[in-house]
Formats: sequence, structure tokens, C-alpha cells
Amino acid sequence: MSRTQKNVNTVSKSLANRKAGRPKSNQLQGDALKEHVINAASLVYGEWGFHESSVEKIVKAAGISRPLFYRLFNSKEQVIDVVVKQKNTELMQATQVAIEPLTDIMQIIDAGIDAYFKWCKKNRLVVRAIYREINDPLTPACKQYQQTIDTQLANYFAKFKQIKLPPFQRELFLALTKTVEYVANETIKPGQEDKGYADMQQNIARRIVFATLESKP
Repeated sequence: MSRTQKNVNTVSKSLANRKAGRPKSNQLQGDALKEHVINAASLVYGEWGFHESSVEKIVKAAGISRPLFYRLFNSKEQVIDVVVKQKNTELMQATQVAIEPLTDIMQIIDAGIDAYFKWCKKNRLVVRAIYREINDPLTPACKQYQQTIDTQLANYFAKFKQIKLPPFQRELFLALTKTVEYVANETIKPGQEDKGYADMQQNIARRIVFATLESKP
């Protein structure tokens, strides 16, 4: 068995486990079928990354035909773009929910850090692929990255304005955001599944951010 077939089979088994109790792909229709294919694409993307993913791998993981895939999506680019967009939206919504009830800047930022680490852990494989590709202009991860960052920052600054904080330097907050991003993504590298390590890294990110804010004039 080739490496490609072995990995596709692994992805297919993972999808089957996640879909336990749901109808088979040939029984799904409409939005349910489309979501099924998106879920399969997310597994393939998480396993292979954008460039090594293919329609062939996605249809095998989803258990559908190529013609059916092309009735739903124009290309692998389109479906992986949807996968990345869904994960980015999930992060932005989780952050919004986490910071919404808070009125203290340190609590707000701590809640945002926690939301980011939880998102990384929940979506480990896909986030790992996204983070690897944020500087590759040919990938959906890169194409969506700046917009996601801009939206996240806009949400934070709207919250700061709501609680009447003094003006905050955007460049500084962007640097802190990227620091948290880097530290969190260290916890989802292969072989770093230990919860103690993730907790330690989260505390490191928190200390870096808090120390910077406390020393800000």
C-alpha cells in the first residue's frame, strides 16, 4: 500500500469515528452533505496541508464521487478556503463571547489568551496547518490571515472603547497578539500533547503580555 493510500485510509477512519451515528454520505443531502464534505476536507487539510491535499483525497475521506464533489465545490481551493474561514470565524466568535462581559483590561486580555489556546487545542491539526501556511501567499490561510487579525483587533479596540480605556497603540497590541499566537502554536506541534506543557506555555504568554502592559507609559 502506498503512503498516499495509507494516509487517506487513516483520514477516512477518523471521519467515520467522528460521524458515528450519522447517516452515510450517500444518504445525506443539501447542507448536511456539504458539511460532511467540509469535515472530510478539514481532516485531509489537517493531515496534509494545502499543497499536498487533493480532490482525490477529499472524496475518498468523504466517501463520495468526484462528480458529486464538483456539484458542491469548484476545487480543493474552494473547500479548504471554507475550512479555514470556519475555523477563523470560530476563533473570533469564541473571543467575542469570552471578553463581552468583562470590564477590566487585564481580565479582557487574559480571557482572549485563554480563548486562543482553547481554539488551538480543539482544532489542533487544522490550526497547525493554518499556522504553517500564514506566510505562503498561495494558500487560503495566508489570504485570510490579515483580515482575521484586523477583525480580532477591531473587536478588542471596540471593547476598550466601550469601557472607556485611554487610546491604545495598535502596533503594540498587534505585536502582543502575534506573541500569543506564536507561543500557543508551540503547544500543538507534534509530540506536544501534554496538558502541563500547554498550561506552562499559556502562563508564559500571559506573563509576557501582562509585563509589557504594566510597563507601558
